Amino acid sequence: MTRKIYMKKQQFPNASCKSYAIEDKVFLPQWSENNDIEPAIRGLNAAKGAPLIGVLLAREGEAYMIDEPYVNAITACGGNIRLIHYDEVEKQMDGLDGVLLVGGFFPSPREWFVPYTPELPDLANLPPRTKAYVSIINYAVKHKMPMLGVCGGMQMMAAFRGGHLAKVNPAQDAINPNVPHKGIGANNYAHKVGIAPHSKLFAAAKTNNLMVNSVHSEMVLDVPKDKIMVSAIAPDGVIEAIEYNNYDGFALGVQWHPERMIGQGDEFAKNIYSTLIDAADKYKKLKG
Repeated sequence: MTRKIYMKKQQFPNASCKSYAIEDKVFLPQWSENNDIEPAIRGLNAAKGAPLIGVLLAREGEAYMIDEPYVNAITACGGNIRLIHYDEVEKQMDGLDGVLLVGGFFPSPREWFVPYTPELPDLANLPPRTKAYVSIINYAVKHKMPMLGVCGGMQMMAAFRGGHLAKVNPAQDAINPNVPHKGIGANNYAHKVGIAPHSKLFAAAKTNNLMVNSVHSEMVLDVPKDKIMVSAIAPDGVIEAIEYNNYDGFALGVQWHPERMIGQGDEFAKNIYSTLIDAADKYKKLKG
């Protein structure tokens, strides 16, 4: 039986794009052939039998929400979506074929930062959204599930495997005006990145140098080389992409927001999401 779910598309304050919002988590939708989402995403018909990608929601007041570009990116590349709320996360992960760790404003644990940042929560007292991220990554790693991290999602992936985070120096953009990391807007190209050959990112980009957008206030400072490969770097040395080593599956993180550039015809940005969907499709078929 088709289940009709009504979501509201709206513009939140200080947001640079529209978002889908729903106030009651009981009615959170799964974008699949078994659901008819109306009226907000009418026309974004789910593909029958397509891989199912889990996406953790943000919380804005009383509403859960997800930015429209993430939805568009997954559906445009042939995936279906399950929205994940903050309670009983591991139960919601059952049956997924891949996960997308979106960016956003949420605090990472203080233990992950250099220098130590006492105003942030510690690992034992994480707020619901951060705690949910940790649960999702832990589940994905345990089950070798394909995973794409964007911006803050990439930072969580790096720190989960032993990397360290740092605040972006507010003066950094002024010092390096040709490499702005924030303030230019998520829908504009900001700076170049150099891509490591023989990386999954290089396979998607088919080039070792390209332009990306950028809007972040934190960054990956360092990673353990035995566990994580740095697959892209900005001209000023900021880590822009990572991939898990010794991981029997697909695990890529990018510091920029490729979903914002797909609508502008950026084929490389679309290839990043297509690579996730392709990996999830293979994972789905292996599960039977």
